[in-house]
Amino acid sequence: MRKLPKKFALWKQIQLAKQPQATGKPRRIRPVSKRRQQVLKIYRNLRKAFLAVNKYCAVFGGEKATQVHHGRGRISTLLIDMRFWHAVSQRGHEWIGRNPEAARCHRWLCKLGEWNSPPNDETTRRLKLLMLSA
Repeated sequence: MRKLPKKFALWKQIQLAKQPQATGKPRRIRPVSKRRQQVLKIYRNLRKAFLAVNKYCAVFGGEKATQVHHGRGRISTLLIDMRFWHAVSQRGHEWIGRNPEAARCHRWLCKLGEWNSPPNDETTRRLKLLMLSA
């Protein structure tokens, strides 16, 4: 003879009814948000145009520039703020990373304390609006 499932007390049934039911797999968190994807699309276009104009490395002038060095960081509007960009080769980028004091003398790196802090000016406000409208 088959046993019927045991019924819970009325108070327990009410408590269980209030709990949300699990519906399979948990929802995946996006590695990159939709908004950040749009900003990265703007960045890729700007980067391509920047490297087309600035063909040679800022550190080693004879080498072809293949990368953009962000002299002040990549957070928020600094990602697309071309005032702080430098066209560099792979070797030039590594040199800046290994020699920060010399890079500051050449203004390839910002002053101490300014890293990842956008300036509070009109250009930054315009870039922020551009990012919000993207």
